[in-house]
Amino acid sequence: MPITMAAAPAASCRNTYFDKGARLAISMWDFSWLFANCPGGAYENLERRVAEAAERGYNTLRVDCFPSRFLEDESRFEKNWDPAVNAPQWGERPVTITCNVRKKVAELADACRKHKI
Repeated sequence: MPITMAAAPAASCRNTYFDKGARLAISMWDFSWLFANCPGGAYENLERRVAEAAERGYNTLRVDCFPSRFLEDESRFEKNWDPAVNAPQWGERPVTITCNVRKKVAELADACRKHKI
């Protein structure tokens, strides 16, 4: 007996962000959102960075959520870069950061919901 496929979605539904009628616009955030979420860091005001992403038209953030650290009560990321020596390379931190990753991911998720991302 031949197998038949269901009809394809209507053309108006193609390339949509599920049922929202908008294209999916993804911004990829590596671990910088956490490593630079410190005084003077680019993500010091995390909610403002999320709001700016929304203002630029992004409706989705793809983030590094640190699954290997998610169950730790406290994670420590050591300083591994000195701005007086050279320009930063990917993943280098000018300060040591200690935080609860799970709580930081929840903070990011709250900001995303608030700004409809």
